[in-house]
Amino acid sequence: MTREQTAKRFPHWAQAANKSKIKKRTRSTPDKLSRSHLLAPHHKFTSARKPLHGRGYNLDQLGRRFSRTRAARDHGTSRAGRRAEVYRAHDIGLAWKVSIKQSLQTLRIAFVLSFALSVALFAQTKIPEWCRTLPRPEYETLQRVRISDPWYEVYKVAPAVYAIYEPHQFEETISYLIVGDKQALLFDTGMGISDLRKVTAALTRLPIVVLNSHTHNDHVGDNWQFETIYGMDTEFTRKNAQGSREDAQAELAPDQTCGQLPKRFDPKTYATPPWKITAYKHDGDRIDLGGRWLEVIATPGHTPDAISLFDRANSLLFSGDTYYPGPIWLYRPETNLEAYGASIRRLAALTPQIKTVLGAHNVPVAPPSVLPRLVTAFEAVRAGKIPATQSSGDNVLYRVDDISFLMRRAEAKR
Repeated sequence: MTREQTAKRFPHWAQAANKSKIKKRTRSTPDKLSRSHLLAPHHKFTSARKPLHGRGYNLDQLGRRFSRTRAARDHGTSRAGRRAEVYRAHDIGLAWKVSIKQSLQTLRIAFVLSFALSVALFAQTKIPEWCRTLPRPEYETLQRVRISDPWYEVYKVAPAVYAIYEPHQFEETISYLIVGDKQALLFDTGMGISDLRKVTAALTRLPIVVLNSHTHNDHVGDNWQFETIYGMDTEFTRKNAQGSREDAQAELAPDQTCGQLPKRFDPKTYATPPWKITAYKHDGDRIDLGGRWLEVIATPGHTPDAISLFDRANSLLFSGDTYYPGPIWLYRPETNLEAYGASIRRLAALTPQIKTVLGAHNVPVAPPSVLPRLVTAFEAVRAGKIPATQSSGDNVLYRVDDISFLMRRAEAKR
């Protein structure tokens, strides 16, 4: 029987034979296979697969390919399994993209809100006019002593004399540490906003006694930190030694501070603590620091207990609030203008013996020639020869060249 006759009689055998021939061609002639055949599950065993070696492959790539092959086998080596893995990876990628977009959007919103808040706070916080003039140019010529507390600035203004300056508060108070061979005297203790005791301990290891130029709150703020405190024998001194809160709180008004307050300082509880007077001093008393003597000169007027200190051997006059560069305050209820006039005339008489005048505010050094001019300016104002340049409520400002007085309107003239 011929092949054609056999095919006609047994057609299913012919179909089986043809399939066998196709399989043999697949294994022997891969160059003639279709693109769809290369995607069949058994394609990895055919020679049409790209080689796992040679150009374009390295060991990392080989490892990744074998891992993918193993993963496909574990998943059943089916096209559906691989397709599920691809979909799962795609979903994870989309989830990451969404998460990143949401995070970026959140950061963008936070940045905008932060910037807007900063602008609002800056707009509300106005820099006081007096703060804009700092630092004062006079300090450029002084010898600065570096300390760790940023609230203070310390300058060596004479041999063994340190000016402790508080530039971040409107008063710009200056205290003086005067050092002898056996002890040191601290003339005023400032605002009491930071730790003055720590500053003085860095400047000297000698025992320190405190004496105030007067007992307004901006000069006695840290009296409580020291054990030995001299005071003038006046009722005004004894009353102020009890401490106060109202005057201290007024020093923290929005236009009264410049820059940051100390970190540990609490504005809400700020007050002048009470202190104990260990000994009273009087006009003409002399204080021995060991190789250095300081003479107490009573200069009432600004307050009933105002004094100056005279270091006669070194020609230094510490004038407190009786004189300092800037408007001299003579308007408080406790101020006595007649007494003030007598006090500045007394200091002016010492001019030939003085080399440097050291005031308690703004700038620590002034020439002695300022003392006679201070008397002349004050007497001109009292005689009604100087018109007021500014007024604020019941107070008026009188200016004579570089000297000025802030007085009560009704009492400025005799």
